[in-house]
Amino acid sequence: MSEQPDEALHSLLDTFAPGLSWLIRLISAALGVNILSSVLPLVALPIISTFLLPSLSRALEPIISLFVASAEIRHRNNLYPQVMRWVSSVRFRSCSSSVIVGITEAFGFLWDSNDDSLKYVETEIPAYRGKIEKLRITPGQERFHFFRYQKCWFAFYRDPHRNALDPFSRNAENITIYYMSWNKAVFENLLVDIQKFNVDCRRGQLAVFCARQDKRDAGWQNMCDEIPRSLDSLAQDKEMKREMIEDIEKFLSKAVTDFYRKRGIPHRRGYLFHGPPGTGKSSCCKVIATHFELPIYIFNLATVDDYGLQELFRTLPAPPARCMVVLEDIDTTRIDQRGNTVNEEKDASRQKGITLATVLNALDGIGAHNGHILVATTNAKPTLDPALTRPGRIDKQFEFRNPDAPTIHDYFSFFFGNDDADAKFPNTTLDQLASQFSDVVSHLALSPATLQEYFLQCNEDPVMAVKNVAKLESTDLQPAGP
Repeated sequence: MSEQPDEALHSLLDTFAPGLSWLIRLISAALGVNILSSVLPLVALPIISTFLLPSLSRALEPIISLFVASAEIRHRNNLYPQVMRWVSSVRFRSCSSSVIVGITEAFGFLWDSNDDSLKYVETEIPAYRGKIEKLRITPGQERFHFFRYQKCWFAFYRDPHRNALDPFSRNAENITIYYMSWNKAVFENLLVDIQKFNVDCRRGQLAVFCARQDKRDAGWQNMCDEIPRSLDSLAQDKEMKREMIEDIEKFLSKAVTDFYRKRGIPHRRGYLFHGPPGTGKSSCCKVIATHFELPIYIFNLATVDDYGLQELFRTLPAPPARCMVVLEDIDTTRIDQRGNTVNEEKDASRQKGITLATVLNALDGIGAHNGHILVATTNAKPTLDPALTRPGRIDKQFEFRNPDAPTIHDYFSFFFGNDDADAKFPNTTLDQLASQFSDVVSHLALSPATLQEYFLQCNEDPVMAVKNVAKLESTDLQPAGP
């Protein structure tokens, strides 16, 4: 009687592990003991876990879904870095027994900040100041982390992408949050609070996103949070700055937005910043974004193709959200005038490229993105195709020049100004120092970048800036030509 069950078990073993039955028979014959009964539990366990449990799980899934709901947050969605910033907070980390610990990497995470004051451990010892980085602690991947919110239990799971080789995707993952199905309203409240938490964390910082493309995958990378820049930090003509701010303020107003909408006019506005290198074109973008609290989305057209450009414009924040789109150094971008994209396989010496038609359609074609401010910067305006700068694509143009004497005076006062400036220099006022400095250097045609570099070398001392003004005539401080 016992031989029949043994034969049945041997047949079962041969089905799932051919050859194992023969090996067991050989060992049993050599030892004179039936060892099948000993190895059966060891054999049955992987069989059950491999074949039966998944089937059981699928069978019970409809029943489980009645009680447990899940929400997946994908890596490319703007909610992903917000959730990761929240779960990386001290408040959440106390709920995790398994964490990932590290410091800043060359290619940081989407929720990293560029503010050095948040990056380093505060210390009174000069030798360690700015050298000991704060630890980045996040919940571990591929395991469940449980936490409570508004007296309800949630589970958090990080599922990393496999075989992500390029630097922008190597940290890619999806997040799944599990909760009891009757707590949907609480889950929605959680997501709202996560967004509020991120607004509080980033208050006083300027969000900067850079375009990236890897083969057919294009998206926005939150590269850093910049320190905001004030209007006074821009060494350009006061009247030009006033005109620029008033024009953008009018465009963003509710009255103008409604005017555009009622008349079916696409609500977008384009600006061209042109002038020599170092005159503050990129800095002005930060100044405007700071003034109007806009995130910046930066394109480098040389690094994307037609598909990537269309996809990147498509994924800009949708109205009523506002943003600034920056096309940097558009004169250096290889745009194929004939409408043929660059074929890297046929001509490996050429970079991937975009067609002029695709650029124009992205700017103001059918289905083009609305609600943004577009800024294109160039060092060589005459080289631009007229189709790029016609009204409707570029509505206003601003020329950035080297500052004149009044602008240098104002920039000097801004750079060295502080509440006790007059008390620190009793023999002369800061205004007098600024006048002396601007009178001496105004004829040198210095760029704002050159002035800033010189001021930084003066160690916050305006008297030194006036005394050592001869250094500004040396070649090492002069900016490169256009």
